Amino acid sequence: MFFKCNISVNIKDTKMDISNFLVDCVASGLPDPEVSWSLPDGTIINNALQSDDSGSRNRRYIIFGNGTLLLQQMGKNDEGDYTCYAKNTLGEDAMKVSVQVIPNSPRISSKDQVSLWAPLGHAAQMTCDATGEPPPAIIWISPNNEIITSSSVKYQILNDGTLIIKKVTLADQGKYACVARNSAGDDIKNVKLQVEVREPHINGKGGRTESKVLAVSYQTLLLNGTLELRGVRKTDEGQFLCVAKNYLGESSLAVDLEVASLAEKPSFLMPNIEVLPLKADGDDITLECRAIGKPKPEFVWILPNSTVLAPGMKLKRFIHALGNGTLHIIQPVPSDKGVYRCLAKNVAGQAEKPAPVKISFGQTLNMPCTVDGWPQASITWTLPNGLVLDRPQVIGRVTYLSNGTLQLRETAKFDRGTYICKATNTFGSTTLSYPTALKFSLRSWLFFLLLTFSNAFSDAEVWILGRPLHRSKHTNSFFV
Repeated sequence: MFFKCNISVNIKDTKMDISNFLVDCVASGLPDPEVSWSLPDGTIINNALQSDDSGSRNRRYIIFGNGTLLLQQMGKNDEGDYTCYAKNTLGEDAMKVSVQVIPNSPRISSKDQVSLWAPLGHAAQMTCDATGEPPPAIIWISPNNEIITSSSVKYQILNDGTLIIKKVTLADQGKYACVARNSAGDDIKNVKLQVEVREPHINGKGGRTESKVLAVSYQTLLLNGTLELRGVRKTDEGQFLCVAKNYLGESSLAVDLEVASLAEKPSFLMPNIEVLPLKADGDDITLECRAIGKPKPEFVWILPNSTVLAPGMKLKRFIHALGNGTLHIIQPVPSDKGVYRCLAKNVAGQAEKPAPVKISFGQTLNMPCTVDGWPQASITWTLPNGLVLDRPQVIGRVTYLSNGTLQLRETAKFDRGTYICKATNTFGSTTLSYPTALKFSLRSWLFFLLLTFSNAFSDAEVWILGRPLHRSKHTNSFFV
């Protein structure tokens, strides 16, 4: 027995959830009929088309096996006639459903009043997420009850309804209202804006700060972007005071400006190298570095191991005094020998004064002679005996190294004198002197008297034993 198909249509809760629209299409018949739906725009969908969907079309429509149609995310544009068709070999039936979308009033998510803190002078952002049908318009109302427009210079309203205050001021504090409105009604959310404030800071510091700046007449003074002086003159000297204040307090920066009419590169009062004795059980050693210049130079000491000591620094037994360029070596030991370099610098340049500690008796003495300049300078060494060395070579215990250093091995008392390094190029020459004063301390002595007799008178030789060995001869008279 065969039956023609019949359709009954049931619409479920279309007013309760406008985002999803569900329509039942119950078809009966024998054989079982096939169900398809015709949409308001004329599109026909069925289970076969649905299974072949490539995914390029947004699948907002779903047909279940029992013929039920589900329309997801329904909006005003989905209004119209939906027709259900049931068809088998004996015939077909159809049922039309007219759908009208009823407006849905706006709803703002998280509509409880919130408090927002924003730093003074920074941007602040307030969100307002709302849904409804038709989609609601977002309106922002300022604390003084004025509607904020998108054309405002101070504010910016994004497409999603977010309000941005570009630069927060104290006047921006208060309650902002977000109103979501459409034809079905409106919803409101309040946001309380509070501004973070603090007392002024200058260069990252609060309170009163003092600074001293030195400039010369051919320089430009730039003070942290706050004050710019061009072509400063002697009459510009004095104290400049920067004051920043708000209702929480104030900060100030006092700057003492000193203008030097002419800057002078540092130079040393004693340009020659000083050689100091190093004793194993001696007193502390003090190395002086006295230099003049305009403005007053700052000093830096470089130890033999290349360690740099700034003013006021202390490294184990080495102390660089603050201000006067003095280096103290506490309880010196033999390993402290070497070249101690002193640098004096100011805005006009820098100068260097080598100050080597004297090497113990009988050891090797290195006298460096480093030259900077172009064209490259030639170096000659003049020894205390007048001998001139004009190229790297070895003469006895004296070695002229390729880097310009003069090396004296196995130093002895007769090596005392002045060693002079002279550097010459096409623009002139300069000299550097190493006056050396090698000291020798005799150890405790043993005396041994050897007497030889010849007739009534005798010549007696007296030998003094020690390092080095000394010998003297005396003539004495003896009675036999």
